[in-house]
Amino acid sequence: LKSLGDNGDWRMRASIHNYQGWRAIARDSMRSAIDHYTRLLAEIPADLNQSRYRAMAVMTRGQLYTSLGEYRRARVDLDSAMALSFAAGAPDARIVVLRSLMDWAVATGDSAFHRVASNHLYQLQDSLQYTGFLLKTEHLNLERETLDIKRQMIESELRRRVSVRMAWGAVGVTVVVAFLALLLFR
Repeated sequence: LKSLGDNGDWRMRASIHNYQGWRAIARDSMRSAIDHYTRLLAEIPADLNQSRYRAMAVMTRGQLYTSLGEYRRARVDLDSAMALSFAAGAPDARIVVLRSLMDWAVATGDSAFHRVASNHLYQLQDSLQYTGFLLKTEHLNLERETLDIKRQMIESELRRRVSVRMAWGAVGVTVVVAFLALLLFR
């Protein structure tokens, strides 16, 4: 990491800390993982403070604090992650954070908070499903409108072709009648 220095891409340094954090978790070294996630958070530029990436990193650190029994620190991180996910406009991140808050509530024995968090989670999931339903309905309405427009274009083209054929038919009949008249009245 030091070789990347200030010229290295922050995403690369953050990715390395994320990877090392997960390796530390795999080795059951939660303190080391917390250190890596703290460094990861320090790598994220200030203008990206309200990003989904920061929210997920803070949430992961909060989960690690929960696993160590440091519930106050965990709650601070999890609340911060929730605020960040709201600021980022990321409902999928809010769902993940709410689940982590529910895990925190189970670990601390706070059944009232667990109930509140689970109600928020279900409401959010229902609203996302309703939003998905609305998007599907809107898509179907657009498809229906597109099909109506195509049907109108086809009907218009058929009417044009029929009128052209009728016109040519009338011209043809007129030509044939004129030709017969020439033959008969010569």
